[in-house]
Amino acid sequence: MGDVDDYRMAIFSGRLEDWDAWKRDIESFIGAKDPEMADIIDGLTKSPISGDEEKSYDEKNAKSYFILKKYLKGAAASLIENFRQDKNGAGTFRALRDKYELRGETQKALLMSEFSHLNFDENGDTGETFEAAEELARKMKSCFDMEIHDSLLLTHLINKFPSAYGMVKVSLETQDLMSYSNLKSKMINYFVTNIANKVKDDQCLASSLNGYCNWCRTYGHIKLN
Repeated sequence: MGDVDDYRMAIFSGRLEDWDAWKRDIESFIGAKDPEMADIIDGLTKSPISGDEEKSYDEKNAKSYFILKKYLKGAAASLIENFRQDKNGAGTFRALRDKYELRGETQKALLMSEFSHLNFDENGDTGETFEAAEELARKMKSCFDMEIHDSLLLTHLINKFPSAYGMVKVSLETQDLMSYSNLKSKMINYFVTNIANKVKDDQCLASSLNGYCNWCRTYGHIKLN
């Protein structure tokens, strides 16, 4: 991947809620540079006893340390100070996992708390809420083999309806099949056709512009600064 060095990696500061996304991104980032280096930090490849293989391992291990160090700050950067002298990328990543990768009942409680606080923003993209709900369901399944079925997602999200979506709720309750997939489809479509364009219109003014607004795509409009 020729553009891998141009990829804008996030900096991890030690915020627990950022760990999963950062871990996934840094593993992909390092793997794109060198799959063998990714295997080293994940502990899939151990240090050889001696010879050329040991030299190659040490070089890649050191390089992975510097990559990890580059994308850490704050408490997370302080955590890896013990590995600076040896430049041990594998040890660095293991220490980060041990510190920030919640396990057992603590992780389950955190995920269930995230689920209970899922909500729709009145003018926000409903698709983002559905994506977050489905990601939490995947995490519960992969970490604890615990199914969050569509019926549970439906029950939770139907009670979080923004007031602007009243027509959608009435339609679902009186005319259409009440299912998670139907709820998702109708809310996303309603956002795209009714909410998103209105938000954009509210941020524009009619003007003498001879052309279409780059923001709301309305002829003669111009976006407010």
